[in-house]
Amino acid sequence: MSITIIVPTHNRSRLLKGCLEFIRGQDSNIEIIVADSSSEADKILNRTVIERIGSNVIYIEFDPAVLLVEKLSRVVGHVSTPFVCACADDDYIIVKSASRCVDYLVRNPEYVACHGRYLHFSLVAPGQIRLDHWEYRGPSLDGDRPSKRVMDLLVNYEALFYAVQSTSTFRMSLDAMKTSPFNMLRELAGALWIAMAGKVKRLDSVYYLRQAGDSSMHAHATPENYLAKRFPTIFSEYASMATGLIEKFQHHYQSKVEDGLFDVLCFGFLVHLYKSIDLVDLAKLMIPRYPVSDLARLRRIRPPTWAPTLHRFRMHLRGLRQRIAHAVGYVRKRIRPLTEDAHREGYSADAHREGYSASKGASISISRKLLGDLPKSVRSEIEEIFARGGLR
Repeated sequence: MSITIIVPTHNRSRLLKGCLEFIRGQDSNIEIIVADSSSEADKILNRTVIERIGSNVIYIEFDPAVLLVEKLSRVVGHVSTPFVCACADDDYIIVKSASRCVDYLVRNPEYVACHGRYLHFSLVAPGQIRLDHWEYRGPSLDGDRPSKRVMDLLVNYEALFYAVQSTSTFRMSLDAMKTSPFNMLRELAGALWIAMAGKVKRLDSVYYLRQAGDSSMHAHATPENYLAKRFPTIFSEYASMATGLIEKFQHHYQSKVEDGLFDVLCFGFLVHLYKSIDLVDLAKLMIPRYPVSDLARLRRIRPPTWAPTLHRFRMHLRGLRQRIAHAVGYVRKRIRPLTEDAHREGYSADAHREGYSASKGASISISRKLLGDLPKSVRSEIEEIFARGGLR
């Protein structure tokens, strides 16, 4: 194989065990790097798991306080293959699809990243996995200009962090993520760098099974959380990050940056925020003691249905800003301090941290929402992988 899978982990030893066994059950030789910033108790459990996994696993320990981007930046120096991808410790990657991505990138050098379709799943009980819905399956980013790819990414945002990339591209995208101290903007910065650097291919096959956990353990990770705490400075912080991205891009490629790219980055961010924010969830974060029933009118505020293009920039920017200002202004009139107790209300970190560990030959069910939209061939392929590799 010409690809390395990096698995960052932090205090989720049971979930890491399932992730590694799922990968190894598909390919006994693929190189894996585990970047572990867990507590010492979890590190002991993780070492035991890795000893049982077998060869071709590089295990690197970090201080529990290290940031994800710093951890991965150090780990990428240990990658010896030309291609790399990341897999979260609570997710599962389809190795055959990752191999197809490598083949595509080798044959099409104008593409800098490649992935496929992402399925969201839940481990609902020991030995039982439920496929819930399609997480990501948007079109490829194949515009000829960076501004076109950036706008297409932000108008219909889907994370690029887990895509297969050349090792050099992955290293540069991690460096780009350091242009912001905030988790939400870091993910965006890495994705924007990839879109600026070249085309991104979406293959028509299942590439990744994603178990999205609660992000409230990560400060400023979701749009609602970030807006609730950083609203007065959100646009200046993003503009600073975008400026840093363009400077890095120009320095690396030693070429003139496309005219108007900064405007596209900023306008696209407005669209991304508007389409990704649940205004009621935002209101509950900013004014936790305000009656939810009184916030119902926020649900009537809908994102624009048009897909903006650069030549319509001036026409739509004013209207979009007014919509956002109206929505957030309504909330801010009733703002109260966000207490830690309110922030943690209804969230149990232990539930996601422990998860479930499905057994070999796991029973797979399909949600009613997904049932009519999942080909039998895809389900059979996933069942075969689980039966062969399993999750002990």
